[in-house]
Amino acid sequence: MSAVGILLLQQEEDVKIDDLQTLTKGERSRETFFKIIDNYLDEPGKQLIMTSSKPVGSFKNIPPRIISELGSGVCTEILPPSYENRVAITWQKCKEQKLKLDQPVVDYIAQKIRYNVRSIEGAVKTLKTLSEVTANRITYNDAVKLLSDLVESDSRYISIETIKEHVAEEYGVTVDSIESAAKNKNVSYARSMAMTLANDLIPNLSFKDIGTAFNKGHSYVHEAIKRTRERICDERDEQNAIYNKLIASLNNS
Repeated sequence: MSAVGILLLQQEEDVKIDDLQTLTKGERSRETFFKIIDNYLDEPGKQLIMTSSKPVGSFKNIPPRIISELGSGVCTEILPPSYENRVAITWQKCKEQKLKLDQPVVDYIAQKIRYNVRSIEGAVKTLKTLSEVTANRITYNDAVKLLSDLVESDSRYISIETIKEHVAEEYGVTVDSIESAAKNKNVSYARSMAMTLANDLIPNLSFKDIGTAFNKGHSYVHEAIKRTRERICDERDEQNAIYNKLIASLNNS
C-alpha cells in the first residue's frame, strides 16, 4: 500500500482488516501493516478492527511491540452463529434478494451451512439465479441439488454414533434399542429421527450406509426418513421442535 493509501486510511474512523494471519506472512505486507499500526492506533476516536483464525501471539516475524499493541485491545472469540440465528440470517438474505423460499428450504440452508455466513449469502444468491432462470418456486430438492458444493465445503465431521447418543438421550431410550428391532413408538421415532439427522448432517452418506449403521435395509431407511421429514415440516408436530433442538445440540457438540 502506498503512502497515499495509508493517508486515506487515516481519514477513516473505523478500519477493518480480515484474515490478519495471511496479511503478516509476506515482508511487504508486514511493512504495510506496521505502518498502519503506527499511523492509525494513536489517533483519538479511531477504531481498528481485525480478525484472525490464529492467536496474535502465534504470529511469526512480528516485533514484540506490535504484538503488545494488538494484545492491549479487546480480544474476543467469534463463535459460529446458532441455528436460530442462521435461520434469521437466511430470511434476511432472502429479503435482500427479493427471493421467496418455503420454510423447509430455509431450514435446510440453516442446518447445512453452519459456520460461514458468506456461504449462506452465496446459497441464497444461487437459488435466486435458478428462480429467475426457470421462473419457478425453489423446491427442497432444488436446494439439495444446487447447494451440494457449498454444504460440503462448510461441513464439519459429525459421526453417526454421536447422532445416536444425542437422539437416545433426547428420547429417553438407549443406543442399543435404536439399533435393535424394537417397534414401540418412542424407539421407532428415535430411530427414524437419528436416520434423518444422519442424512442431513453427514455429507455423501447413502441410505445403504445409514441402513448398515442401524441394522436396517435401504427401503426401511427411505420410508423412515420420508415420514420424519413430513413430521418435522409441520411446525405443530412435536417432532419439529425435537429435530430443531437436536440440530442445535449437534452443531454445538
